[in-house]
Amino acid sequence: AHRATMVRTKIHEFVIAGEDEDLVEFLTEDPSNKKLINEPDAIGWTPLHWACSKGHNKEVKILLANNADPNVATEVDGWTAAHDAARKGNSEALKEIQLAGGNIERASSSGTRPLHYAVQYGQAKAVDWMLKEGCDVDGANATGWSPLHFAARYGRKDICGMLLAQGAMPTAVDKMGRSCGAVAAWVRDCIKEGKGPSMKLDETVKADAMEEMIGVLAEAADRQA
Repeated sequence: AHRATMVRTKIHEFVIAGEDEDLVEFLTEDPSNKKLINEPDAIGWTPLHWACSKGHNKEVKILLANNADPNVATEVDGWTAAHDAARKGNSEALKEIQLAGGNIERASSSGTRPLHYAVQYGQAKAVDWMLKEGCDVDGANATGWSPLHFAARYGRKDICGMLLAQGAMPTAVDKMGRSCGAVAAWVRDCIKEGKGPSMKLDETVKADAMEEMIGVLAEAADRQA
């Protein structure tokens, strides 16, 4: 993991602003400028983290072509550029990271992988691409949550179906012994109690949709048994 510095570099500034021509000029006018390419800012993000998060894919390609390290992780939480790309559903950036030798399965310090974040934020296209690329459909984080647990927690009914279609284990339990169905039932109950807004759920996630997900998970569990 890289130690954060207090300021952003010129490379950070060009990337965040989406100024690809200025970025190329800065990297080529003085070879020593490339030494800054993996430097983190005050929150530990490298220019590549920012490019993936902003969806500035021209900058992603430019950085990687100039030997940006796709596997640099933040010192605080072990977050890589692939985590940012997955969170934003930026499949193109994920492809570029993988082509550059980046590990799109690398876990953060909490054991959470890019696929978990793609599921959490409802990025179905990115989830589909990552599953086709062979990302672990059942890989768990430090609390024992699989991608299917994340789908249940955040009410991602369609992604739940995608994960099950790829062989996700509906009976997997976390370190507290909770199955995906149990997590979905808890979320449903919280919504019924009016706690939905405090749970960072999309407004479209309703109790009836959670009920449907619970049924789908129960059927899948029965088939597995």
